[in-house]
Amino acid sequence: MLKSLFWLVVSAIGTLIFGAVMLFFFGQSSRLVCRHPDLESTTCTVSHVLLRTVPLPGFQATGVTDAYVESDCGGEDGCTYRVALRTDQGSRPINEVWTDQQAHDREVAAEISAFIQNGS
Repeated sequence: MLKSLFWLVVSAIGTLIFGAVMLFFFGQSSRLVCRHPDLESTTCTVSHVLLRTVPLPGFQATGVTDAYVESDCGGEDGCTYRVALRTDQGSRPINEVWTDQQAHDREVAAEISAFIQNGS
């Protein structure tokens, strides 16, 4: 009886931890705001929100030159993708989550790059 109760509690705690991790990764949304402080440069701010209410840490990227789609084809299930910003200091992904939505990610990257290149 005591052993069964112990495993029930351990299973419940494991389920809660697993749910919290899934919620953290799949329940968050990202917001990207890019500005042209002058004609030669673009600065983008990425902020993250969990369940549209809880703010999470984001970052600011200066010297953004374009957006592109990163791909990871190392898995057994095919390739996964995410949008990243290329800056003077390297690259930063907008979102940490990889998806199989290559076409959507390409559209998003093209919109961001068009703004960076054209200023509108």
